[in-house]
Amino acid sequence: MKRHRGKSPRQIAYFVRNTRSQFESSLLASAFAAFGLLHPKRGPGSEKRPAVKPGTVEFGRMFCDAYETHQQLLNHTTLSFEHAWFLLSLLNRSGDLHAVRCRRCDSYYLRDKFNICRDTCPTCRLRRARIRCAGLRRRRPCSRVRSRAMRAD
Repeated sequence: MKRHRGKSPRQIAYFVRNTRSQFESSLLASAFAAFGLLHPKRGPGSEKRPAVKPGTVEFGRMFCDAYETHQQLLNHTTLSFEHAWFLLSLLNRSGDLHAVRCRRCDSYYLRDKFNICRDTCPTCRLRRARIRCAGLRRRRPCSRVRSRAMRAD
């Protein structure tokens, strides 16, 4: 297996570049939250400590478990191990990428704080695209069959 050599990934846009990558990044962030890897935001009234202390072997094990769970949930993943580590560190240290709740389905998804164009989550967008494709699949074969039958007469 040939491995990519060079600098580790450092671009936030990688996680929100299209609907599929935004969905996958959001799912991975949910796995991080479920495994207790995300730090609570600091502020008044937030005295909670993270479930596992960063920099420990236990934290690394929990990260690997969360990443493997993410891979098992999706058939084909595009996020590498390095991208997953960068996403976790990005979510824990900066506010450039943050979780937002969808207005339609109430699910959480990751959104770049500088991109204010999209209001719907990737789950809603993928669902709409799937419905559109299913509708096109149903219509096309029927119309082709009818047109062929009419031509034969």
